Amino acid sequence: MGPAIRSNANRRVRRSSWFLVIELLFVVSLLSNFVIYGGIPSLPKVGPGLEKSVSKQTQILHLYMRGGEWLMGVPGLKSASHQVLNRALGPEGIKDIALEPSSGALILAERTYSFTHSLMHTLQWLTPVFFLLSVIGLLFRPKQVRSFR
Repeated sequence: MGPAIRSNANRRVRRSSWFLVIELLFVVSLLSNFVIYGGIPSLPKVGPGLEKSVSKQTQILHLYMRGGEWLMGVPGLKSASHQVLNRALGPEGIKDIALEPSSGALILAERTYSFTHSLMHTLQWLTPVFFLLSVIGLLFRPKQVRSFR
């Protein structure tokens, strides 16, 4: 094998490994969103009102919330979801949602109460970006070359 052929092969392996990393990041971010937002319906004090608001106003959060419902049966994930949501919203956010449950989705999706809340916003939109990059990577992945002998 000549040096040019080896370098092309190395480039293909590196390119396909980057696409694999992007696909892995997509799966991890999707599952993280499922866990975080899946605990909304059972959130103490504001859960039912926030659930109604999310289902009417924000489709992406509704997708994550419904997708995460099946994960809430796993021991520890519901309490982890509640901890993240409580830390993100803080007492002020919980109070705002309790006062105006119909605008709870806007409070959850638009305002930022803490650093954790801003990380949730970032993760919420990184998942579709990783999905698109995964699809692009799938379309442009190196194809296997077969020769007839």
